[in-house]
Amino acid sequence: DTTGNNYMHKFCNDTDDECDPAPTNYTALTTIPQTLKTPVANAETVAFQLEITTPTTPTDFSEQSAAVTVQASAI
Repeated sequence: DTTGNNYMHKFCNDTDDECDPAPTNYTALTTIPQTLKTPVANAETVAFQLEITTPTTPTDFSEQSAAVTVQASAI
């Protein structure tokens, strides 16, 4: 929902060609950790795309920022 002052943050796995068709294949970022790819081998890289959708009817026109944390963990 991008009404009001709501922003939408999404990501997709570009390495596995999961970004097409954009933006329907993107996973929403939430306050709960989301999985980008599993398993990932040692020294393997995973390319990903981030998307931030701006509000359609904003009332706050001040500068905004968004922090995104990417975390890798061994299982």
